[in-house]
Amino acid sequence: MNLPGRGDPIAIIGCGRVGSTLACALSDHGWSVAHLASSSRASADRLAGLITGSTAHATPQEAADAADLVLLTVPDDAISAVANSISWTAEHHVIHCSGSLGLDVLPENVNRGSFHPIMTIPAEPTQGILDGATVAIDGDDGVLDLLERMANDVGGRPVRIKPEDRVLYHLSCLLVGGYLSSLGAEAAGLWSQMGFDPKRGIEALAPMISQVGNNLGEQGIPSALQGTVHRGDVEAIRAHLAVIDERCPHLRGLYVGLAETSLRQAIACGAIDDNTASVISELLASA
Repeated sequence: MNLPGRGDPIAIIGCGRVGSTLACALSDHGWSVAHLASSSRASADRLAGLITGSTAHATPQEAADAADLVLLTVPDDAISAVANSISWTAEHHVIHCSGSLGLDVLPENVNRGSFHPIMTIPAEPTQGILDGATVAIDGDDGVLDLLERMANDVGGRPVRIKPEDRVLYHLSCLLVGGYLSSLGAEAAGLWSQMGFDPKRGIEALAPMISQVGNNLGEQGIPSALQGTVHRGDVEAIRAHLAVIDERCPHLRGLYVGLAETSLRQAIACGAIDDNTASVISELLASA
């Protein structure tokens, strides 16, 4: 099997956020992103305008016919259908970019791989967005070497995730990349009850969210763990539960679930004594 390299043309099928980000990152680092296709021709045309020398094709088949290395950056639930709609050859290296799916969603007659950066992808391609990002990879024999080179070239840190661990891995990513943004939205929404536009809440909270990430990366666990539960601030927790009942009862389940998680972590690292832990546990159980 001859592995494609930087000088060989790449086809990107799916020109949304992920496809655009990977296409621009690979192109910026010397890979030949030459052929593009998307369910929206406008998206393919737009991405072609960002990458010198690339061509937007009318169909995925046209893009796949023009390159041996093909990245399928379509939504997870479309990967199998799109992959099976294309006629492949044994020379094709077909890479999907799902975090939760294994190689079995791709046809068996191609050289299969997966390439999933752990990163929240912005609406517009941003230079350097993948610098330092871990990239989960998997692949058939030989394909892993190709994916490691790709990940290293875009500034990433490749790690192989075993097939049986894919969903657990994706859950880990979701708790941060998906649910952290949902949590931020809920927190910002509380600012409307204080007479502010929720956008002002985002402005206030976004720097804190960024610093939480910095603390986790720099200090690790458990040093970066903070909050009222870790401080054993029983009265603050009691006040939170009271204001939730009064002004935002829809947050009760969310608050209690997060507080119970913090309590388990605080007990495990010895941040609070047994008596304080018992009081907090009773408070949350009665909520």
